[in-house]
Amino acid sequence: MTAYPELGGIISGDGEYLRGTEVTITATPETDYQFINWTEGGSLLTTETDYTFEILSDRDFLVLFSSHPDEKYYIFGSGGGQKIAEEYGIKLLGQIPLVAEVGEASEKGLSIYEQNDKEIISVFENISKAVVESGKN
Repeated sequence: MTAYPELGGIISGDGEYLRGTEVTITATPETDYQFINWTEGGSLLTTETDYTFEILSDRDFLVLFSSHPDEKYYIFGSGGGQKIAEEYGIKLLGQIPLVAEVGEASEKGLSIYEQNDKEIISVFENISKAVVESGKN
């Protein structure tokens, strides 16, 4: 089992078990971190901190944590992206939140969908739709 980021929390329940054993693994976030989800092989398993399953084979889980999930940083100031777009006479297609976990997860080959952050998924999907629509004009 792997915690991402490693400092994000504690995972309990790791070990060796006999086939057919029911096991519960638990993710406990550290202070200033929030539990996001359990995944395996890129598939979402649960958004609950506890996950119970029967051992049928070796498993490799990833638990995602996020630090300061509600903080927002505006690199061009609040509304700055829109002001710059207007200044250059172009349409603002979207604003991507700068979240450290997104960058770190992408370095590990994880997609935004594997992180299960609904706000970030929505932002990327809306930008994708805007790009497609802008190409039609």
